[in-house]
Amino acid sequence: MILRNVVAVALYLLPVLIVLAGRRPRPLWEVALDIPATVAVDLLAILALTRVIPLELSVWIVRVLWLGVGVALARRRGAALGAGDRGAWLVAMLAGALGAIVSMSMSRVYRVWDRYWHIPLAASIGGQTLPFQNVYEPGTVLHYHWTGDVLASTFKALSFHHLSSDVGLVLVHDVTFALIAITVALLLRGLGQKGPWVPILAGAAVVLQGPVPLRGGLGLHLDGYAYHNFVTNSLRPHLGLSGLLMTGFVGAIAVALRVPHEPAAGADAFPRRRLGAILVATTALLAVTDEPSVMMLLASTGVAWLVHPEVLAPTRKSGLLVLLALGAAVVVPNLLFGASLSPGSPVQTVRWVAARVPGAHTEIPVYPMWSRQGNVVILCDFMPFALCAVGLVAAFVAKPSRPRAAACALAWTSIALALVGLTHIEINGLAAVEVQRYFVEPFFAAYLLALPTVREARRGSLATVTIAGGVAVAALSTLVWIREQLPKELGYAEHDKKWMGMMEDSMASDCVRTTGARFGERPRVMYVESSVWYLWIGCNPVFAPGWHERQWTTKTRPTGEGNAIEQLRAIHAGMARPDETIPAACLSDPARSDVVCRRARARGGCERRGELFEMCKLTPEDRRAALGQ
Repeated sequence: MILRNVVAVALYLLPVLIVLAGRRPRPLWEVALDIPATVAVDLLAILALTRVIPLELSVWIVRVLWLGVGVALARRRGAALGAGDRGAWLVAMLAGALGAIVSMSMSRVYRVWDRYWHIPLAASIGGQTLPFQNVYEPGTVLHYHWTGDVLASTFKALSFHHLSSDVGLVLVHDVTFALIAITVALLLRGLGQKGPWVPILAGAAVVLQGPVPLRGGLGLHLDGYAYHNFVTNSLRPHLGLSGLLMTGFVGAIAVALRVPHEPAAGADAFPRRRLGAILVATTALLAVTDEPSVMMLLASTGVAWLVHPEVLAPTRKSGLLVLLALGAAVVVPNLLFGASLSPGSPVQTVRWVAARVPGAHTEIPVYPMWSRQGNVVILCDFMPFALCAVGLVAAFVAKPSRPRAAACALAWTSIALALVGLTHIEINGLAAVEVQRYFVEPFFAAYLLALPTVREARRGSLATVTIAGGVAVAALSTLVWIREQLPKELGYAEHDKKWMGMMEDSMASDCVRTTGARFGERPRVMYVESSVWYLWIGCNPVFAPGWHERQWTTKTRPTGEGNAIEQLRAIHAGMARPDETIPAACLSDPARSDVVCRRARARGGCERRGELFEMCKLTPEDRRAALGQ
């Protein structure tokens, strides 16, 4: 299965390779920004096609179109990467490998953050068109940041359906981490950072970001209070992609603050249209990927633009046009794709409340804002990116300039918005759970503005010490968490016993061989053998019964996971018509079948599906008999 993983990743990265190799020779910082921009354009093109054809077909059509782009670029120009770039690319590849290693330290052994929903959801939307329907709610539009699930389904399609959506979700984490590290390393080299180690370590540090767990016993051991480290938090499928898009957006701002816009500045001048295109493309995808982050990022950028208009364009008037374009890039994709900011959002209530300090878990207390515990919690969770922002101020004080003032404005506005969101915003009546969403953007904003400043400041100055300290303390805290705490959490083997219900390894199972997965299938209501529910549903698009937790109206949990009668009762009561015969995916070994599949098999007419399954028919009479009606 390693080869299947490699093929899927290579086909996914084809657009990035075409753009990097096919465009004109250009500065390394522009090459770096091409990576997240291309990822954004590629996924937006897939989503646009998915308005009219199923997602898995859109993925392949867009790949064919990219091949056409590659041929056209090859005829027009030679390769963009010259011999002088080999050292930078070696540094970038080492950074990417380190980022992937950080990801794989837990992506393949740790299933958290609603994975029981994302495995069937990613497989189900592969056979759907936009707007997507929830796997547990057929007929209902899914207003959600589903781009991470789309990306997982993309990997599944590009493996020719051999990989399950579970593996696709793992690849989302691994690939986005590697691309973030590569982009950061190339960006720093392009902005003049000498030597290999700072870009390599900086790329790894950006994905190792997280809070400082030095709270004297407040909260969970070795963990943040209101925010987890990014390594675990990004196992929410959309957040790895969100981090890559913010790397492109903030990286473009960092370049604009250092490289002049004027054509007279020579070949290294920042192309005005390129800046606008990068910002709009990353914003458009970020708008359907991570709503809090895109709102905070645009608000912070607006403040920076007020301080220094050239943060977006050479003049204030043209900068205002860019801001308006960024606003449109938030609204249009949400309306076009039926995403989370379109009418029908699962966010039911947003309230302004008195200041308090909640945590990311419902089982830990909510502290008063100005209490000792509240102050300690805020200090430790905010410390890494706040230190970076202090370093930006120190650099401005040492050498005042409008660009440095704009960088300070963007970073500190992000921090202020995170603090306000944490202490005053309550979503769906819950003080906890959702507060971690406010921390992703300030980490990326502060890190990516501060890291290029290290080269410009005097060695040993307050600016370099605070920036290096903020980045290092977060990375070391996350590494300690991986080493000391991760082994104590639920791991791969224990989760597979619960989720797979059999000896098959979900990371090594071949969907085509095991379940007979096919291209072109559409999701439909069906009964799935209870003991191997996740094995089938991660390989094949289905609609299944589910239920929702109290804070959300969207159904995210499967009904009857491991219980045949509960699953059948939910299907019979609310999903299948009274006179409808539905399919049943059953184990081909009768000795291992549950009571529902034994009844369906007794009727005969089952069709073989892969080595382990048969597709049988479950009539209304069979359902009623199994339920004892």
